[in-house]
Amino acid sequence: MQTRNEIGSIPVRKAAFSRAANAWQPALPGLEIRRLDNIFFAVCPEEAAATQIHDIAKSIGVEFGLRGRLLDRLCLHLTLHGLGEFEGLPRSRIAQANDAARSISMPAFDVGFDRAMSFGTNGQNRPLVLRGSVGHAELRRLHRLLGEAMRRVGLGKRLRKSFTPHVTMLYDSRSVAERTVPPVRWTVREFVLIHSPQGHSRHHHLGRWELRG
Repeated sequence: MQTRNEIGSIPVRKAAFSRAANAWQPALPGLEIRRLDNIFFAVCPEEAAATQIHDIAKSIGVEFGLRGRLLDRLCLHLTLHGLGEFEGLPRSRIAQANDAARSISMPAFDVGFDRAMSFGTNGQNRPLVLRGSVGHAELRRLHRLLGEAMRRVGLGKRLRKSFTPHVTMLYDSRSVAERTVPPVRWTVREFVLIHSPQGHSRHHHLGRWELRG
């Protein structure tokens, strides 16, 4: 499978690389703060679906008095597999991830989400998530195929067999019981490799791969 954006032509802005390269930022004399870079594979909603998800989260937040900050529409995603957290961008790992992603052959498919709920029963950062059932067999297949490909290229140490498809909308100390919401649907035509710098509310796409098979 050919990709539209592979290693060697990653369009990441220089600002992102300068922050990643300087992963240790001094806050006070003699004190350093560790800034990590999280890298993971994910599926992202189409623009219209992302707007709808954002509106659902906003509505639930108002109804339940949630104070957690809504995730930016451009940061909404469904995680497939993580590579880990690093100090800066690990070029060799990203190249391995690229090799794994290129081997995936699978047609595009539709997904649907129609329930919202909080994960976890305690703590200050319970994720409010969107769940559903449409297309989740295909999501699990993509998760499995990508995991197998990652193992083949030597990225299997951090893989998790369990997989619960969901989109996180915000984090809050309050818990929201499962409830129905207006259905959100979109067609999954690609998956992406995301770089998420810790402490910065933004994502950089390091690669994207079309689904076709």
